[in-house]
Amino acid sequence: MKPYPDIDVMVLTYNHEPFIDQCLKGILSQEYGGNVRIVVSDDGSKDATVQKVKVWQAKSPNIILLQAVLNQGPGRNFAKALKECHAELLAFCEGDDFWTDPQKLTMQVKALQAKPEATISYTNFKKVDASGTTVMREVLEPQPEKFILRDLLFTQGPSIHSSLLLRKSLPDQLPEEFFKVSNPDVFVFAMALMQGYGTFTDVVTGAYRLHSGGIWSTLGIAEQKLMRLSTRLVMLRTLRPADWKEYLNEMYAVFSIEMEKAYVTDRSMYTKYSIHLTPFGRKALPLKARLGLR
Repeated sequence: MKPYPDIDVMVLTYNHEPFIDQCLKGILSQEYGGNVRIVVSDDGSKDATVQKVKVWQAKSPNIILLQAVLNQGPGRNFAKALKECHAELLAFCEGDDFWTDPQKLTMQVKALQAKPEATISYTNFKKVDASGTTVMREVLEPQPEKFILRDLLFTQGPSIHSSLLLRKSLPDQLPEEFFKVSNPDVFVFAMALMQGYGTFTDVVTGAYRLHSGGIWSTLGIAEQKLMRLSTRLVMLRTLRPADWKEYLNEMYAVFSIEMEKAYVTDRSMYTKYSIHLTPFGRKALPLKARLGLR
């Protein structure tokens, strides 16, 4: 790896008008010795997100703007941006998130250079509200020395794109299931971990924003858990179903327990996620639930 390899930063946007200035400012404030290119992919925003990006683009030739006429969803937007990212390393910052440390990229490059077999460098991050006020100073607790696939399934690690720096490790052709889930981030993490492991730098380098337009932050805790588990089930079934059978069974067991709770507390949520129940999962549900009775 060169001392300062080229980095592409993928910025996915959709109706991020109030936040995009802070996002791009944090990226352009990086004190990094190599070339940094910013690929902004807008998914058909109906506000002034694109107009604001164009103002920044006029000041910086390293900003590339991709536009969509119609909203296609996070998976398609990601795939479109990925085709424009050709650098040795790939970073991310969602349009409603922002970086807070100008040394973020430098620290993460050094972390990857120190561990040639690592494919992911990730850092700690904080949570802020819509106004930017901090609501949680540090999200991640101590991490394993080598973050592997099982850690991704059953613990909290690189849970947001905006904390990541990846070696070029994603396939040109993404699996079709990638486009069917609401939160395809886990596919990105897993595909990179299939070729190495993750290394953690315990420094807060950015902020994840909670706001009314966020897909994840608007969900209740119970539904967040079901979305998280069901997405991992889809990912396991898609990428390496034969090799990961043990993980699949363990994940189904956890998922079915949460579905049993949902059946009692929120029938509509249960119905929404019941598509992911298999015969294995249904065994953990009460007879009434399996028969569809009240």
